[in-house]
Amino acid sequence: MTWWRAYPFIRFSFFLIAGIWLECNFNIYSPTIMVVFLLLIVVFLVGYFLKNSRFWSIKSIFLGGIGSLVLIFFGIINTYFYTEKHEKNHIYQEKETIIAYQALINQEVEIRKKTLRTTLKIKSILTKKGWKNAKGEVLVYFRKDTNTMQKSIVEYGNEIIIKNAPQLLTSPLNPNQFDFSRYLSYQNIYHQQFIDNNQYQVIQKTTPNYIFYYSLQFRNFCSNTLKNFVKSERESSIAVALLLGVREQMDNEILEAYSATGLMHVLAVSGMHVGLIVFLLDFLFFKKWKKHQKNNIRYRYASIMLILLWFYALVTGMTPSVLRAVMMFSIMIVGTAISSRVSMYNNLGVSCFILLCFNPFLIYSAGLQLSYMAVWGIVYFQPKLSYYYQPKNKILREIWLIITVSITAQLATFPLGVFYFHQFPNYFLLSNLLIIPLSTIILYVGLIALAFCWLPFINVILGTTLYYGIWLMNEITFQLQKLPFSVSDGIFIKEYELFLLYGMIFLLALFIKYKKLIYWKYIAFLVFIFVSFRIFYIYQLKNQNFIVLYHFNKNSSLHIASAEKHFIFGDSTFKKEKKNFDFATKAHLVKTGFNKTIINDWKVKKDNYQFLGKYSLLYWNEKVVFILHQKLKQKEWKNLNEITPDFVIIRKNSLFDWEQIPENWNKKTFIFDGSNGLKRIKKLDSTKTTQKTYFTHWQGAWKMEK
Repeated sequence: MTWWRAYPFIRFSFFLIAGIWLECNFNIYSPTIMVVFLLLIVVFLVGYFLKNSRFWSIKSIFLGGIGSLVLIFFGIINTYFYTEKHEKNHIYQEKETIIAYQALINQEVEIRKKTLRTTLKIKSILTKKGWKNAKGEVLVYFRKDTNTMQKSIVEYGNEIIIKNAPQLLTSPLNPNQFDFSRYLSYQNIYHQQFIDNNQYQVIQKTTPNYIFYYSLQFRNFCSNTLKNFVKSERESSIAVALLLGVREQMDNEILEAYSATGLMHVLAVSGMHVGLIVFLLDFLFFKKWKKHQKNNIRYRYASIMLILLWFYALVTGMTPSVLRAVMMFSIMIVGTAISSRVSMYNNLGVSCFILLCFNPFLIYSAGLQLSYMAVWGIVYFQPKLSYYYQPKNKILREIWLIITVSITAQLATFPLGVFYFHQFPNYFLLSNLLIIPLSTIILYVGLIALAFCWLPFINVILGTTLYYGIWLMNEITFQLQKLPFSVSDGIFIKEYELFLLYGMIFLLALFIKYKKLIYWKYIAFLVFIFVSFRIFYIYQLKNQNFIVLYHFNKNSSLHIASAEKHFIFGDSTFKKEKKNFDFATKAHLVKTGFNKTIINDWKVKKDNYQFLGKYSLLYWNEKVVFILHQKLKQKEWKNLNEITPDFVIIRKNSLFDWEQIPENWNKKTFIFDGSNGLKRIKKLDSTKTTQKTYFTHWQGAWKMEK
């Protein structure tokens, strides 16, 4: 295990991540943990200083074990104290009802179709006992109005007073739905609020962070400059995304095309973009600086590169993805300046360790995971793959470089891509071969255009070049998307299958390094386990039989599945706004093997389903499900005495009170979906007698399995 000892910060990061994971999943921090941590530090320091003493001989393995425990305990403690909701004055801990609160707009305001979205940093709250200091962040949505001054009122740095209390974020109500509350908790946000125009008032304008403020100003200036260069709305949105990392302006058609072709990394300013900028600076100015014998020369060049790199971070608005990438490359530059023989793996370990010390929740960032795995895959596998073919022609060498980088990056990241996004771009090699060179040129032209935007004639030439470059990139991407079998979607794997795939990849890496056939035996064993899990999963799909009533605010959807066939009922609004339906149900549909879906109207005719005007009857596994669509008159209720359903689904506030229902229904289960109003269902819940009730508003989607 000499490789393990050769990369100390890989070890440090591993044990730090273990501690973070333990605290995030089991909440094990206590004062005892802190005491043990301090004792371990004392033991480690004593052992370290006395390890070579003649009075005390101590083995390095023991000292290494103590050091590992120190890092694990540090991960636990750091994660606990980084989690703001544990603080006594955090609104998460507040027992009194909040009447109003004073807060600061601490993020850029995102303009949406119907709302303005941003986050607020709470300074104080008002309860029955009066005002008091408090902490916490709230995700807020200001409802848009016709007031042209609203954007200047709701802007970064403004302090405002808001009526009413923010709502605690809850877990998703549909099976396998993306857990938005958990995602926000990793940003220390636990509340949200939708704010009407009469609920808030600006009390003063401030600038809490001048660096961030001027960074936003700079980015807005660059964004407007790019829009002046590129007049087309579609192409300008790509320019702003590719150069500045702002993707809110892009439409779904573009996002789907780039996602299906495996090119989303082109539109996200992250590791690839920062790496290209480092490469450009290195090529233009500092090609030989790393090998320079004089340290002061190396330090000088490294300082210039760092200044330019962080200036680019400033231009992009200092978004988290850019800051992570800039931090990673900054550490690599510093490491190379200190020693030209520095290990790239150790540099990765150092950057990971530092980032996790500042923000332990980054271990759950898909962007961070993909970035580090891509860099590892390229650094480790690419030189070994390129060794097998070394073309003499310069153009062929560049093509071969793109091919090897694409293959190795995809090898290292495809398990994560499948796990998070449930798809694999089949033409990723062709996509990267065509788009990476073009996007690189666009990036460089865009940066030069921003640098020389003040030159009248040159800026027109650069702007025109930028427009046609982006237009061509879009056209190629759309054509690639239209190719048959361009993407394999609907792929579902569980966490343990993800680890099995990475186990195979790491064993392959060990085989390449040590050339021992034993690693292929281990790989074969993991393949056997993985295939066994997949066979069992397919068996489950072929034998599944369920009904799910999903939860949607003001809407209804019912999913019936038997083996590999299924049927979905839904309101007509889903056909117009399928994005909302997909967000709530896509993960569950993928898990159950139904990737392609058609939403059918409630009036459709089916063998086991009868639509009878104001209500429907569904026959499923010898069960009768009565679905009430509209209010019935008392005569119509009496006509239902002969029907004895097992379950009753109530939609659209169609049940007024319990006295309406037939007497033989009183012990049945009534399911109220999200299309019912809260006032109505609370009233029915408080007045029920022998009826069993289920409310998707707070109990989540209703599911019945055979």
